Amino acid sequence: MPSFDRILVVHNGALGDFIQVWPSLLALSRFWAPTPIFWAGRPAYQHWAEKLMPQASAEDQAAVRTLYSATQWPDQLQNTLVVWFGLLHIPVSCVHPQLWPITGLSENDLTPPRQRYAQALEQRGIPQAQDWQSVWCSQPPSPCPQTDRRVLIAPGAGNDRKCWPLPRFMAVARWLARNGKKPVFLLGPAELERGVDVQNFELTAPSHLSELQQHLAHAELVLSNDAGPMHLAAAWQTPTLSIFGPSSARQWAPPETVTIASARPCRPCTRDGRIACSDLSCLYDIPVSRVVNRLKTMLTPSL
Repeated sequence: MPSFDRILVVHNGALGDFIQVWPSLLALSRFWAPTPIFWAGRPAYQHWAEKLMPQASAEDQAAVRTLYSATQWPDQLQNTLVVWFGLLHIPVSCVHPQLWPITGLSENDLTPPRQRYAQALEQRGIPQAQDWQSVWCSQPPSPCPQTDRRVLIAPGAGNDRKCWPLPRFMAVARWLARNGKKPVFLLGPAELERGVDVQNFELTAPSHLSELQQHLAHAELVLSNDAGPMHLAAAWQTPTLSIFGPSSARQWAPPETVTIASARPCRPCTRDGRIACSDLSCLYDIPVSRVVNRLKTMLTPSL
């Protein structure tokens, strides 16, 4: 393995994918110690990346951005290894031995991205971090006032084709309220932009990701679609029930997450995260009663 002056790590994807990348960040930080290693990815994720590596300098971040269109390796990155994580491909024009493109999806199988990232590093001689979750949970977030032990309902997703109908989420919320629970709807920027209306139910719309983490880490249970909150809640070992439509729970659901999906033979209809199907019968197939019955088993004996 060659030596480098420093390592820059990049990931600019969605929240759920970042959570799947994090075990590989831990593996990299251990393997390359004491070589300086820095986070040069999406600034919003620095909150979690800083547990393992400080933020890259403005100069190094600017040099990384030049890779989008560079045809030659930038002088600023001489003797620097850039490890770039992405789902399908790395949006970089330059091909260079000091650039490691690490991808999480394949069009040929349903291997979870977390495993594919780890396997790609293993092929380069970097062992997996099997204890990643205990390291992740070693510094729990502060409790979130007024939301501890509540049932959080996250009805959105970055792609609305992964969303179970909102009226059904509200029907579940009414059932929870009748049974002594306190349902709280968790809305993200996409839901606010779409004007999602949860009527008279309590809602919270975290203004930053660390606040979102506080809510999810201290909830009694999280009900969600296949989306970022599912991954973040599972990372904190919060009981999570997630509803899957076009995508595969085998591929995307964290191991600890309980999932519900239609038995339609046409699903899953995507292996690479891109959803072209306009017929969302696989989501409409799932009745409220099925979700409620699963929640009964997860909330017992409190119900």
